[in-house]
Amino acid sequence: METPKVRAAGADDVPALTRLTRGAILEIHAPFLDAESLVHLVRWSGVERRVRATWRDALLAEMVGEPVGLATLAGTHIELLWVRRDLRRRSIGSTLMDQAEARLASRGPSAELECLAHDGAVLRFYERRGYRAHRRTLDPLTGVEKRVLHKLLGP
Repeated sequence: METPKVRAAGADDVPALTRLTRGAILEIHAPFLDAESLVHLVRWSGVERRVRATWRDALLAEMVGEPVGLATLAGTHIELLWVRRDLRRRSIGSTLMDQAEARLASRGPSAELECLAHDGAVLRFYERRGYRAHRRTLDPLTGVEKRVLHKLLGP
C-alpha cells in the first residue's frame, strides 16, 4: 500500500486545496442541507478566496502524486482536516494530524478543533489522539451541535 506523503502546501496547490475543501464542505454539510443550499454554499461561500488567503498554513496529503487530503491551520486551531472518503483508514488522517500538531506545538501548548457532534467516527478518531470535549456550540449554518475539542501538546 502506498504511504501517504504530507507536505506544506505551496501557492501552486491552491486549485487542489480548493477542490479538497469543496469536497469536505459537501460531505460535512450534505446530511443537513438540501441540494440547492449545498450548491450555493460551495459556489458562493468564498472557498477559493479563503484558500488563497490561508494556503501558507495548510498541509496537503498526496498518494502517487494525487492530492487526497488536507489540514488547514489558524493559530493553534485546526480549521479543517479532511481525507477523501475512498481513502480513509489508510493512516492519511493520522499523518496529517501528526504534522499539523507538530506545527501547532511550536505556536503554543495546546490545539483546538471543532467537529459536528453527530459524527461518532470522527469524534472517536480525535479522542484516540488525546482530544477531549471542551465545550459545545451550534453550527451557524445548520443549527447542528458542534463539539469544540482541546488537546495539550508535547510531553
